Amino acid sequence: MLQELAAKGIKLAPVPLSNPEERYRAVLEGKADALYEQPGDVRALVEGKQIRPVLVLNGTRLLEYKDVPTSRELGFGDGQGQFRAIVVKTGTATEKVRALSDAIDKVAAMPQFQAFLETQNALKDSYVPANGAANYLHGKLEGMKKIVDSLPLHARYIIDETEVQAWVDTF
Repeated sequence: MLQELAAKGIKLAPVPLSNPEERYRAVLEGKADALYEQPGDVRALVEGKQIRPVLVLNGTRLLEYKDVPTSRELGFGDGQGQFRAIVVKTGTATEKVRALSDAIDKVAAMPQFQAFLETQNALKDSYVPANGAANYLHGKLEGMKKIVDSLPLHARYIIDETEVQAWVDTF
């Protein structure tokens, strides 16, 4: 998303902090100007008016942040929604995969899970069962490829066999 913004003239310097508390503290202490985070993860900070959302990286507005414009509305594309997945090692016995999948399906149908999705500002239909996961992931990958292909060369990541990701500076 930062690269899409940069391609439109909004240049931001990423500060990669893997610890969420460090990320939040960086903004609260003035060491960073903005935070790229899932709304549900910073709900308490928003409700406490310590931070405020200024852009939803999505194609549609979130109900809880109906006054916050989306990246699509401002011409920055739909963003790439974050997702979580449960994966198993290749070759795991089919019956084990099925048992795990069935258990997860049951959890996803529980009212408590639906309530959790609401507190995280996640879409109610965001659960993808195992039989749709491959198509979902392929669609995500194709969407990401299109975004990367549309960016200027200086804004792309270089992947090689020694470095998983090497940042190419925009200057």
